[in-house]
Amino acid sequence: MKKIFVGILLGAALFLGACASDSIEKVQDNLGFLEDAQGEIVLALNTEVTMTTVRESAREAMLDEAKEQIAYYHKLIDAHRDYVDADGKPVVNVKYLNDHAGEGPIEVDGALLDCLDEAITMAELTQGYFNPTIGAVSDVYEGRFEQSGEVQQGPSAEALEAARKTIVPYAQLRDYIVLDQDAHTVDLRPYEGGQYRLSLSAIGKGYALAHLGFSRDSSYLINAGTSSMRGHLGEEEAHEREPISWNIATHVPDGTDILFAFKLGEASVSVSGDDENYYLLEDGTRVHHILNPFTGTSENYWRNVVLVGEDAGVLDALSTALFNIEDEQLVKEIIRDVEQSYGMTIDYCFVREEDAGTFQLRGSQSFLERILPDYNKGELNPRMFIMDEEGNEAWQSM
Repeated sequence: MKKIFVGILLGAALFLGACASDSIEKVQDNLGFLEDAQGEIVLALNTEVTMTTVRESAREAMLDEAKEQIAYYHKLIDAHRDYVDADGKPVVNVKYLNDHAGEGPIEVDGALLDCLDEAITMAELTQGYFNPTIGAVSDVYEGRFEQSGEVQQGPSAEALEAARKTIVPYAQLRDYIVLDQDAHTVDLRPYEGGQYRLSLSAIGKGYALAHLGFSRDSSYLINAGTSSMRGHLGEEEAHEREPISWNIATHVPDGTDILFAFKLGEASVSVSGDDENYYLLEDGTRVHHILNPFTGTSENYWRNVVLVGEDAGVLDALSTALFNIEDEQLVKEIIRDVEQSYGMTIDYCFVREEDAGTFQLRGSQSFLERILPDYNKGELNPRMFIMDEEGNEAWQSM
């Protein structure tokens, strides 16, 4: 959710560059658009998706493959548009499931079934701070975030409460979203709080990136919507005198400067931030698109949450959940639970605004080790707040 600096941008972060020998040329391409069932043009994954490659010999084939796969996942996870397949038949996607909720089991593509299963698992692991049944609440805010930064009135308390009641408690999700892995069906059963609407917007982009399949020979960096990124270091570049490294810069939340930069190798990044897709209430309160499932409103504990790990889909859901949690002990507990469940290590950093122009960074030791001090200008005098694996806390000046 930020601006492009030299190459690619990502949530609170952006791509600074790739270090390599002179024989490698970095090229960024847009992964384009697709058509819905009505013939309207839609952005892939409903956002700008770009792919940076470094070797011309592999570029064209990788781009074609990426565009095809991105379109495939987009059609499945879209909750707002209809699509048809090559035979002219309706694509069973999230919108289709919502439109046919309560009608019994519906056969779905295996990838959509898997994404829904992962979404429910992440809701359970995050204790409900991520919840795929938040769709009706998101709909209440429809149109407000398009006029980002403007003073607006929020939805009525009555409309918001009615929508919030449709959110299924995370511990009951599998009772109402019944997934049959053998029959490849999904059954959205009626909920007493009102008809919930599925939304995979907080996990879908990352899920798509995590499941893209390419040759491992050549390096690439894919950036989806400035909030999800997947980096790959190819075997062809591994033997270069100066191997590829992706350098990611995180902006100050107001976009005026680089706050810090970090290195990314064979890993994914998810960034949740409040500085785009937001509006202001008359009293100056910032209301952004990262909604708390328990309240139906947004929280303002953090300005950015930055996560680095193996699985982009898991990170997407997790950064959304953690953005709504102020209790640092609960944050660390949830991160540990996700790490143990998925067998992955997660490096994390939280950005909080202290005073005007002063930002505090709270991060894991493993994330601190990724920091590239040469990119830090020091103008804002940020400080890193380190939480080690034992939960000990220590201050270290940048």
